[in-house]
Amino acid sequence: MSNDGPSILEGIETLRRQFTDGLNRVLPEELTTRAVPQLDAAFTSLLEKFQLVPREEFEQYLALLNRLGSEVEELSQRVAQLESVESVSMAPAADDPRGRGSRNQAEGEDKTGPA
Repeated sequence: MSNDGPSILEGIETLRRQFTDGLNRVLPEELTTRAVPQLDAAFTSLLEKFQLVPREEFEQYLALLNRLGSEVEELSQRVAQLESVESVSMAPAADDPRGRGSRNQAEGEDKTGPA
């Protein structure tokens, strides 16, 4: 994966710096010396909790997820189709109360027992 733009970490560092610089501009100096390091640490901690990835990597994973979802759907349909074929072939014949179908008649048995 090539990445022509800034890395995620560089972007986070730039954002953190902008946040700190903004606080330094708007807060009084006595508050800045105490609050800015604490707010900076809190901001950095919050950003580290996000699991950020480059857009290119995200799009690759999204494409993979979509492809796998399609494959799962196709396989589910095939399984359902195979199950319906299997259930039809294993169903008892309507003329056999014992559920053994016409196979018994071919073996010389009638519906009441052996011949």
